[in-house]
Amino acid sequence: MTIQVMTDETGPSELGGLILAPGYRGHREKLGSLLSLVRFHFLGLHRAMFQDRILAELMGPLTPDSQTLFWEFFGRRFINLSYTEADAFCQHSKEFMTSLLPKEEIYASTLPPEARNLIGKVGEETRPARSMLEKQGFAYHDRCDPFDGGPYLEAAVDSIPLVAATSQATLVAGDDHLDRVGFVSCAANRGLGFRATRGAYALDGKHIRLAKATADSIGAVIGDVVGVTALEPGA
Repeated sequence: MTIQVMTDETGPSELGGLILAPGYRGHREKLGSLLSLVRFHFLGLHRAMFQDRILAELMGPLTPDSQTLFWEFFGRRFINLSYTEADAFCQHSKEFMTSLLPKEEIYASTLPPEARNLIGKVGEETRPARSMLEKQGFAYHDRCDPFDGGPYLEAAVDSIPLVAATSQATLVAGDDHLDRVGFVSCAANRGLGFRATRGAYALDGKHIRLAKATADSIGAVIGDVVGVTALEPGA
């Protein structure tokens, strides 16, 4: 196996990272899952804003002191900075830092096993995120981050199940027989920004009914266009 530093100039969209405040983790309402998956609801509603491919960068395993063996045995051979220092520089220009790495192929066997085995792997805290992305059709295609060795997962946007399950409907009165669950948001901004939640709803053609509390939480009133993404039971 060889390693080669490359750049992708085809312009895929990128799924940004999210951090849920520690106090909200483990919540019975699965807030971490809501925050992660609702991005695909937004993507489905604003499809024209995104490319046909989407990329997600996942962090590789870190040591207890927030370093990475992959960087120590690969990147630091060419850039004499600690991983923390290199990461700080990347906040300003990752392209510049990457340009300092060799472009020729390097045999992975030149790395010690403990570093080589980190290529394309994620840390314990990132495994749920990887699993979630893979369920949405993201896959690893032997590309990883040159700094921590974490995998780049990629998907065709139109093949992502939650994107395909997203549509719009007009909010009508009534909150009876709300027999479905999904993400809902309001297209009428009213200065509130993007507001979405997970809640019960009923869909009848191009009309949708919501509980008042759900409608209030996204700032929707009767007659508004509401975005909706159906979720599987237990999601």
